[in-house]
Amino acid sequence: MRRFILFSALLSAGVITLALLNPSTTQAVREHGPEAVRSIVRVANQPRLTPSEEIDCTLCPDRIASCASELDNFVYYDAAYVNIDFPMGDVSETTGVCTDVVIRALRCCGLDLQQEVYQHRKRTNKPTDTNIDHRRVPNIGAYLADHPDWQVIPADEPVQAGDIVWWKVGRKRSNHVGVAVTDRRIMHNIGHGVWADATPGSFPLHRIYRLR
Repeated sequence: MRRFILFSALLSAGVITLALLNPSTTQAVREHGPEAVRSIVRVANQPRLTPSEEIDCTLCPDRIASCASELDNFVYYDAAYVNIDFPMGDVSETTGVCTDVVIRALRCCGLDLQQEVYQHRKRTNKPTDTNIDHRRVPNIGAYLADHPDWQVIPADEPVQAGDIVWWKVGRKRSNHVGVAVTDRRIMHNIGHGVWADATPGSFPLHRIYRLR
């Protein structure tokens, strides 16, 4: 075990060193300092999954996890209300919040949460706004909980790749959501980009949603 940990550390250090030798990376470090170094470390530590196009299913846990792992990392956190197209609308690819990680991962699998959440809210006589409803964690949770293809897993159960994980964060118990790319690594955006740098226990778990 110690040898494996040492090997992983040396591998990460090697990747970071190679990245720092890249002139553009060196320039980024000079311009942005410690945050650029942190980003290099995050890139080196991202899980490597089978590419989504090589997975022989359209919507399945492995593809959800793979699609999440392929999302752009460098996304500016912006929770502003934006008018977007419907269906299949999206905010700028360079911006997003935690819910956009889930939306984009599932859209890669052919599931448009914008349309699905809209239809779910309409069926349950809730007010609808196609610009923002699907970008709210409770609305995604309500849709997944009611859909026969998904099941709610108790928060004390182990997380599996492809799960949608809903946390409660901070003293205000704010909503936060991500996509499990492995049983221990969750892709999310809490303000510093889209990274698989969270674990199930990083924040208090509220709900786990799993494709049946």
